[in-house]
Amino acid sequence: MIVGTKSGEIQLFDISASVCLQSVKAHEGAVWSISIRPDKRKFMSGSADHDVKFWDFDLVEDRDYSEV
Repeated sequence: MIVGTKSGEIQLFDISASVCLQSVKAHEGAVWSISIRPDKRKFMSGSADHDVKFWDFDLVEDRDYSEV
């Protein structure tokens, strides 16, 4: 799951393991929107700081880490 916060962070969570994988200070203002592309390899974030940022990521399945 990808979450945007009021403090401008983007957080990545592994829901099945109930773990926050990473937290990034992405914007100077609150993150208002996140949109994932259909290919599930990129997403965009929009913020109160009037910036739109584009992000790349990889979905990785780790059977030792996640409960599948």
